[in-house]
Amino acid sequence: TDTTAPKLGVGLAVNLYSPALASPVVAYDASLNKTLAYQGIDSGSVVAIDLASGRVAWSTSLGSAVLGTPVVANGALWVGTTADGTIYKLDATTGAVECSLNVGQMLFASPVAATPPGGIPSVYFGTVWRPGATGYVFAVDASNCRLEWKFTKFPRAVAVWDPLSFGVDATGR
Repeated sequence: TDTTAPKLGVGLAVNLYSPALASPVVAYDASLNKTLAYQGIDSGSVVAIDLASGRVAWSTSLGSAVLGTPVVANGALWVGTTADGTIYKLDATTGAVECSLNVGQMLFASPVAATPPGGIPSVYFGTVWRPGATGYVFAVDASNCRLEWKFTKFPRAVAVWDPLSFGVDATGR
């Protein structure tokens, strides 16, 4: 007999005043000494919620729906928007925009942050196709949002809806 199920319930509920269509990401913020949940919402904002109090720590309007789960890396929160196709690097403590890059394609997939062997800290995104253009995968320099590379040579039109993965094999590739 499972004795855990009857004890499950809602531990925290926060009204974001807009649909949240992706999962939040949770990370400890050493500057605030708090654990925050970061959530993108359909109205075009990103919200940081203090999990201890349930209060909104900060909210930043980006003007276009954020429908992918953000990623936290090195004190930054990375998100992509749908309608205007812009990636943003936000300060994870304050929500201030540190840099951005418009890629002209919708972003639904969650980004991945990693440093390739011999490379620089980067964030990888995938885009959704639009009429006349295929979706693609691209990398940005995590320090300044500058485009590092873009892969577009798929055999047919594609759309990247799911989160990307990053791994290094035994040979360092």
